[in-house]
Amino acid sequence: MASLSAHTISRVDFNNILARYQDAVPAKLHDLDKLRFESIPEKVAQRKKEFDGFLEKEEVESLVEWKLYVSLISYRC
Repeated sequence: MASLSAHTISRVDFNNILARYQDAVPAKLHDLDKLRFESIPEKVAQRKKEFDGFLEKEEVESLVEWKLYVSLISYRC
């Protein structure tokens, strides 16, 4: 496999690794990822249409939990 550095990884290698992501991370991170990348952005986008974009306290807590969990996993690697 070629270099996996962010500056040199090929698109093919990146996509191959990305395809294995769901199998490689703990189940808890699947739920947090869904919140981080889907649910929360959708809710904020909807709020922006009606009011001003904002985060609820529970959403901020979920994002912090996601960040801490991702940081812990990155630290272990």
